[in-house]
Parts: sequence; C-alpha cells; structure tokens
Amino acid sequence: MKSKREGFEIGFNLYDEISNEITVGDREQTTWSSIKHLCSSEVANNILRLIHGKKKSREIDSIVRSLKTHISQSYEFYEIAKSAKAITSPLFYYYSFLNLAKALSNIRYPKFYQNNEYYRHGISWSPSRVYLVNVNTEEISITSRGVWHTLLEFQQDKQVQIRNPTKLKVRDLFSVIPEVAIEYERTFHAQNKLIQIKNIDVLHDVNLQNVWICFSIGKENLKNSNLTRPKFLNLISNSSISFQNVKSEDNDDWIFEQSNPKTIHNNSQKNIYSLLNVEKKALNLFSHPEANRNVYLFSVQKNFPIRLTQLQCRYSILFWLGSLVRYDPYSLDELQDSKYWILIDGFINQSPALLLELFEWEFYKTETYIKTI
Repeated sequence: MKSKREGFEIGFNLYDEISNEITVGDREQTTWSSIKHLCSSEVANNILRLIHGKKKSREIDSIVRSLKTHISQSYEFYEIAKSAKAITSPLFYYYSFLNLAKALSNIRYPKFYQNNEYYRHGISWSPSRVYLVNVNTEEISITSRGVWHTLLEFQQDKQVQIRNPTKLKVRDLFSVIPEVAIEYERTFHAQNKLIQIKNIDVLHDVNLQNVWICFSIGKENLKNSNLTRPKFLNLISNSSISFQNVKSEDNDDWIFEQSNPKTIHNNSQKNIYSLLNVEKKALNLFSHPEANRNVYLFSVQKNFPIRLTQLQCRYSILFWLGSLVRYDPYSLDELQDSKYWILIDGFINQSPALLLELFEWEFYKTETYIKTI
C-alpha cells in the first residue's frame, strides 16, 4: 500500500466559494433574505454575469424577470406551508420548491417557460384505489422530461438521459437523509445509508504545484455499510477519476486520496477548488450542519437506479408527500397512526429548511454555514 502524499492543507468545500454567516434571527428567514435578494434586478444581473457566466443582456433580462416571479411565489407558498399542519404542509412546500427549481432551470435554459419541461413535474406517483400506502415498498417514477430533470441538470452542469419510467423507492430516498437518519433506523430497524467522511481536505504540493482530495473513513463505518474497500473505491471512481487507499497511522480509519493530482497552471485564472469540481461531483457528498461547521457524508446509493444529489433526494420525497396530500389523504391519515410517522414527521419538520439552504447554495454557487447565536 502506498504512503500518503504530503502537502499543505488548504481546506475543503463543496463549491468554489464558502461563506460563514452568524445570525441572531431565524435561520430560515436568513436564507430567504439571501434568496429574495435575487429579486433585485441589479443583484441578479451581477450574480448571473459573475457566477453563472451569462453575457447577453437580453438573455439576462429574461432570466432576471423569471427569478423575481418564481422566487416571490415560492416564498408565499413556503410561508403558507410553515403555518399549515402536517396533513397539508407538504403540498405547499413542494410547490414552493417547484418554483425555486424553475428559477434555477431558467438560468440554464433561458425562456424556460417556452419549453415543454416547464409544464411537467418529470416525476409521478399513482395512489392505489384498493390499498393504503406502504412506505416500505412505495415507489415514485421518473417520467418524461420535466422540471425534475432540468433541476438535476443544473446541479450536474450536463444533460441527463434517464429511462422513462425509472423507479425510485421511497424507503431508499429516506435512507440517505441525514436529519432523519435516527428516525429511519428506528422505523425500519436497519442501518441508514450514510457514511461520515472524516478529515477531508484539499492538499497542495507547493513544489509540484498540484492539488488533490484526501479523506478518511472509520473502518467500522465501512463495515456497517456492508462495503469493502474495493467496493467503496468502485462507488467513487469512474473511467476518468480514481481514488486509492493509502497507509494510515490510525488503526481505526482507512485513508483515501485522489490517485492523480490536478496541476495548477501558472496562467490559470481558476479558483484552486474549481480544479477539483469533477472529483467532487464523483464523490457526490451530502452535508449536514453541526456545531460550527458542515459535516460531510457519503451516501451509499447501491440500490438507486441513478445517482442523486442531496437536493434531488429531498425534493423527490417532498413530491411524494405532496402527492399524498393531494391524491391520497386517507393514507396520510393512516400514516399518522403508524410506525412510519416518526420518520415522515421528522422530515416535514426539519428537511424543508435544509433543502432551502441547498437551493441557496445553487443560486450563488457558494457553500454557506449559518450559525445562530
């Protein structure tokens, strides 16, 4: 086994930029203030040019109008959802985030409202006319191209080809949501599908002028997830990106590092972190706020037909819950007296605020940590 490369630790974040904010107010309202700031034509114009690389004035003007329309409507739906009870709030939350998804999609596809995708959810669920829902076996379907697809494309910065229909199990989606990890285990008496990433960093070799990602994982955590080192490496590597297991002085941890460092060219105008964007997308890390920092987790998606981002997983669950409100209130009423309610209620009470922050990260392409004092 190779020894770990030596380099200066320069920190790790999911986006090219990172922001630490302190607030004495409401965390959700702080996030909303940031998102609603984009309703200002001047602010939105600057963000579109500097962050999203937009140059054509007419195109920018169209996107600015779309941002203002969809963000304003999204906020109204969100406020209604916060004051509603659990038997109705998921529907309002979903329509809030549907509007934010359309706003993001319009950045990638200007005049998005002229596309067929604008008028389709891109995801569906059909209630049974005979049986009540069973969270353990329930599935939702990715269908014809819609907002679900364009939202994922915005995050991945590429077009996605997904077979219609592609089934997603609701239980699998819940298994990778950090804020309800304990509720998932209590509900299904099974291990959640998240592995905490430890000591993740970007290392810089000043002499060779290259950078790479390095992190460690507890041996016991990998074992509990039924993953061997080769299987784990296979999950985070592809034809163009690979990681390797290197020697560790800690008997409790495995250390992994990027096999081929990225070179920093003298004439490069890129942020150093942006050199590793492809590698970060390959890792597909999830995050969860803890004391003074965001904790990173690897989501084991072996049972998923396609790899999903943390934003897409939460968004998909909200779609399903909103569909229950709309099409199957009898099942929703039954769920409140079932063992599944601790999981669903935990999601409804915690996940919208965290999903909102993920949308803010996408608008500004900046990872933000908000500390409330």
